[in-house]
Amino acid sequence: MDDQTTKLIQGISAHLASSSWYSTQALSYSITAMGKYINTMIKGTENPRIKGSVTLPDGKKIDFDDTKAISINIEKDFGKDIQIRLDPETSFKKLYSLMNWNGVPLESNEETSSRNLTLKVNWYNEDGLTIDPSVLKQGTSFWAHFNVKNVSSLDRVDEIALMFMLPSGWEVQNTRLQSEMLPKKFASLKLNHEEYLDIRDDRVMWFFDLHRWKPLYNEMDFVVKINTVTVGEFTMPSIFTEAMYNGSFRATVKGQKVKVTGVE
Repeated sequence: MDDQTTKLIQGISAHLASSSWYSTQALSYSITAMGKYINTMIKGTENPRIKGSVTLPDGKKIDFDDTKAISINIEKDFGKDIQIRLDPETSFKKLYSLMNWNGVPLESNEETSSRNLTLKVNWYNEDGLTIDPSVLKQGTSFWAHFNVKNVSSLDRVDEIALMFMLPSGWEVQNTRLQSEMLPKKFASLKLNHEEYLDIRDDRVMWFFDLHRWKPLYNEMDFVVKINTVTVGEFTMPSIFTEAMYNGSFRATVKGQKVKVTGVE
């Protein structure tokens, strides 16, 4: 391979390994390009082999000898160095490694933020009066109201998602099935303009576009009715909205602790 190709591949690899946001399409094309590069390298090699070893922080050595990708689970010694060595007999002079982690955080550490979109959250009782959802009695019915607005210079932002994940002690009351009337307070809101609404057991998701040249569509309102069902203390995750194919459009409202008390 010439130097220009090598530099291009190194650049793509560095971007893929970074924490930057990329759309599904960008990732797909980048990975495809990397695959074509590796296939070209293999074609010029007889009996291609990838041979070497991985030494974990505790000194354990894992040998590999395969033309396919290998995966190693690391369950301890986080933050310490790992050594990857290529055997002199390997067909390749370079090896690309990728490390990722997954798990469930004990608590969300995401703060309230806004970038080109704003997200406002309000809570109301059945009479339309503002309430604090942090402590509610079991069997309480109330409303969550979300407002999303485009505050960027763009006239149109497409494919936006709004996700509200409920704490474990709450459940959604599906007003669509019951044909329930909304409180009068909601009469002036810009409701029911989303392209798709997905109601599940533990979350509600709205999908929509915002158009500045359509007065009704540069900002939208969304409401959902909720019941408190289980006594206990729970964590409500962050509520967020984002453009699914443009990482510069996102807004988040920090999560919080909520409590459902028993009926006296």
